[in-house]
This record gives sequence, structure tokens and C-alpha cells, in this order.
Amino acid sequence: MRRAVPDAPSLALPFLDECRPFDQNNPLPWILATPTFDLDGDNTNPLYSYKFQKGVADNHGKPSDAQHPASVARILNGNIAAWLSGKIQIDGKASPTSIPDTVSIVSRYKASLDAPNYTLFSNKASRGEWLHNTKGSLESKFHTSLEDPHNAVHLAIGGFYQDGEENAKPVEDVHGDMGENETASFDPIFFLDHAFIDYVFWTWQVKHRLTKPGSLLVEPDITAGTLSAGSPVLPPGSKLEMSSPLAPFSKSGCISDPVFYTLDDITDINQLGYMYGEGSLDLLTSGPVLGDSELPLVAVARVSGISTTDHEGSFVVRTSAKPADGSEIEIDRDAILSRWVLANCKNCEKNKLETYTYIPFGADLMRAIGAETKEDIHSKLTVSVQTRGQNAPVKDSYKAQI
Repeated sequence: MRRAVPDAPSLALPFLDECRPFDQNNPLPWILATPTFDLDGDNTNPLYSYKFQKGVADNHGKPSDAQHPASVARILNGNIAAWLSGKIQIDGKASPTSIPDTVSIVSRYKASLDAPNYTLFSNKASRGEWLHNTKGSLESKFHTSLEDPHNAVHLAIGGFYQDGEENAKPVEDVHGDMGENETASFDPIFFLDHAFIDYVFWTWQVKHRLTKPGSLLVEPDITAGTLSAGSPVLPPGSKLEMSSPLAPFSKSGCISDPVFYTLDDITDINQLGYMYGEGSLDLLTSGPVLGDSELPLVAVARVSGISTTDHEGSFVVRTSAKPADGSEIEIDRDAILSRWVLANCKNCEKNKLETYTYIPFGADLMRAIGAETKEDIHSKLTVSVQTRGQNAPVKDSYKAQI
């Protein structure tokens, strides 16, 4: 970009700051929601939609990716706002104090900044193994990985609506292709979203003073999310380390004997020639971001028995609680970003197909749902799966273990 515009050395690329204060009616910047934009005679807005150059290898094809035509942009904006800021809503005298927000995308981005190490921060599988191994330690915090809110943004923009009970069949023309792995990168909003993910990653590094090459480490005791599925330069089952080659990106050598970049080479973004301007999370680089109100944890519920092979495409695991008054309150929603056709994915091995959801319980939330002890929590919970175009009633195999 600098070579293309040499007279503007301070020219910067935008990113979609998903944690900034936003208009509840229009969380998406207007430029992403209008089909036309007058510039140099051609008024087609390239940030509005993308036409696929050829068919996509899956069972769900369409000729173009149009996130939100102007006539229905309001619907998508409302849905994204619900995902970004949605909180647990519990009324009545049973909840005299506020319940910490652990549901909204914004809160989960912020919570991920407290993750104590790179492995836990980077992916949900590693976070799950860490929580499972430390579940008996109530002085431990409930941590969230960056992948968690990342997946939720994909599904929010991809058309998983909050108003549906068990079905997420897309409202026609009111979604893009961010909702499935096969097509997400073709959506014009993909780069703006992932630039923000990179900003959150760098903010976490600054907060934990892990910005120099060699400062990031892969935890040796965590295997989930840290093993290679296999590549031309790494056999299946290889432990991924900071020195693992990032093929096919070579920094030297020749075609027959390349020297690939490693994670250590790209740890410091300053060495890559870029930096970030002001962002919404800059003030959160010291101290816990959710405060002490959710601590100490009383219990963590683990929902199991759900596999990506049971559902076509992405889905949402929704956990609700039923207090004594008989009402049903959603206390957690876990976005699972998946594929329409898993057989086409070499990285989708059997041990990666089962998914787990973890739900933190502090004293306030337990009191609000009428659970006097942690043993009471299980009987208060129900689990359902919101899917794309198919009903997924609660199965007996969906377990919420405490």
C-alpha cells in the first residue's frame, strides 16, 4: 500500500473496532451496509458484497456474498448489536446485585486479555483442557480464549439470529458468508474483522509484556490445540512450537530448500513494519478487566456430548437456567464456527470434532437461578443447539457437568 501511494507515508488501513461504544441501531459502519459509494465514476461499493469467481466446494452455494442489502441492513445491525452487548437478564428480588457480563462478545474480548499464557489465550481447545485440569481450584479465574469472541462475530455477521428458538435458517439476503469456514474469507468484512483480532492479540502481548521474539511459549502440559494435523513440513501429531515453520512463507533459501518464517519471527509487529493507532482496548492493558465481582468462582459447568459431525455448518450451543418461578433464562451461548462439509477438511480430525462449552458460576448467578449449592446447578440447566436450517432439540447426551 505504501508503494502504491508513496506520497502518503502515514496512510493507514482501517480495522473494525468491535469493542468501541456503538450505536445500538447501527453497530456496523455505514460504509459496510450501503451497496453504492461514489468514487472515481464507479459507484459500486466493494466493501458491500463480493461475487464468487467460481463455485465453492460445499453443499451451500450462492453466486455472491451480499452481507446486508440496504432494505434489510436494520435486521442485521440489530442482530450484531444483540451479540455484541447481550447480557444475562434476570429480574426479581432473587438477584439483588448485578451479574457479571460473561455472555456478550465485548465482555469476552475483554476477558481474553486476562488469559495468563499464550496457549490458553490462542484457542478454545487449549483453554478447555486448562479449565478441565484446574477445575478443583476455585482461586483460579475463569479465562476466555481469543477464539471464543472471534467465532461469535463470524456467526453474528453470518446470520445466526438471537430471536430464533431452535433454528438459524438465514433470513434471505440478510447475512454474509462469515458464518462458515469455507466461505468466510470471501466476505468483504473478513479483513476488517481479522485486523481487529490481530489488534487484540497485540494488546494482550503488551499487557503481559510478551512482545519480544522468544517471549511467547507453547505450554508443554497442554496438548489440545497444540498438535499439528499434518502439513508438507510437519507430520501429523507434531507439537506446535514457536519455532515451527510457517510454510509456505519463506524468508530465505531457494525453492528446493526454503527457510520458512516461524512464530518467533512475527512475534513483534514492529519488526513487520506496522503498528496500531488508538483502539478501544488500549486502556485495559493493566489489571483484571472484569474486576473481582465474578470471583471467587463457585463452579464451572462443562457441557459435553456435542459433535460438529451432528450438524451441517456452524451452530450455537445455548445453555439456559430455570429458576423457581418457571421462567427460562439464557445464561450462555457458545458459537461453534464449523463447515458445511467436514469431509473436505484435512484439519478436522476425529479428536477435534467434539466440542465443549464451559460456563462460569459465581455466587450472584447461582443465587439468581435459585441454586443454593453447586450440586443444585445441574438440575437448573437445559442445553439446546441452534443450527442452520434444521431443528436440533435437546438431546439426553448433552451433559452439563459441574
